[in-house]
Amino acid sequence: MDIFVATLLTEWELEELIPVFKENAIDEESLKLLDRDTLKDLIPQVGVRLKFQHRLKQLELNKQVGTNIPDYLQEVSKDENRTQPFVIILGDRRHPSQAFAIIERVTLPVCDLLEAVDLCFKSFFVLDINYPNQCSTSWEFVQRYIFQFGDGGKEMKSTSPSVRSLRTFLSQGTTS
Repeated sequence: MDIFVATLLTEWELEELIPVFKENAIDEESLKLLDRDTLKDLIPQVGVRLKFQHRLKQLELNKQVGTNIPDYLQEVSKDENRTQPFVIILGDRRHPSQAFAIIERVTLPVCDLLEAVDLCFKSFFVLDINYPNQCSTSWEFVQRYIFQFGDGGKEMKSTSPSVRSLRTFLSQGTTS
């Protein structure tokens, strides 16, 4: 198991799967290859397996350069649980060669990942869409600390503890 998978399981609050994934050498590459039968063996508890499968579907692992975006979107549109808007990057995670914002099944090519995130974030407000549960704290952080505005009608009563902790951590790093 690599740091990517361990971090992912921790972010998804599925730390109990770390020993199983480590024992079975599930790294970033093999994570992409997991199928339903393998998951039944790895994660016998139905509730935990369903949570994992849902989060894995929501995770946009970067696609290889040359991925046919229209075909990919056609495949994604079959998934009724797929939330929009979302970002697709092609190429390496750290240095993507292309980025797209997907809004209402429309592909919008953008210059870079930052522009894709910016466009998706703004579309939540323009289209009056609530943040997807699985990434709501990430979008909340962008809203409160990058764009610096309150709830904006997004049904947030106060800043979540996760976002406050991240903000405190980042603040300490910049004042040293």
